[in-house]
Amino acid sequence: MKIEMNGIVGVINTPFTEDDRIDGDSIRRYVEHYIECGVAGFLVPAIAAEVGKLSFSERRFIVETVVEQTRGRIPIVGGASAEDRESRLLNARMLNEVGCAGVLVNVPYANELDFRREIEAVAATEPGFLMVQDWEFGGYGIPLDTIVTLFEEID
Repeated sequence: MKIEMNGIVGVINTPFTEDDRIDGDSIRRYVEHYIECGVAGFLVPAIAAEVGKLSFSERRFIVETVVEQTRGRIPIVGGASAEDRESRLLNARMLNEVGCAGVLVNVPYANELDFRREIEAVAATEPGFLMVQDWEFGGYGIPLDTIVTLFEEID
């Protein structure tokens, strides 16, 4: 399946109400405004969404709200990144279940074998497509030869 996302992919910040609950109405307005502006898709949740501070149910609520509001007009890339494998896989399965076109994941790189196993585990959840985020605090990221090998060998 080929997904067309030519242009800007919006990364949705998490809006909160005055009593620290996620503001679903603000998310819906954001989605509508940026669809009218011509975004090619959305990434949700991501680092800009304070994703490391959200519970699983909060993550799910945000993604479901975005998927429901877009009504299939543009693709949604769901962020599955988490500190541990079990959480990444739980996130990836949830993102597939709620209707994301694809999944983005960041996995810490220690060595090629362990990294590959983690990426293969996420790929085994069968997202529409898999994006691997090459980003690391204070590090050099994923070696280029590893990126090429993964691209050639994993759907």
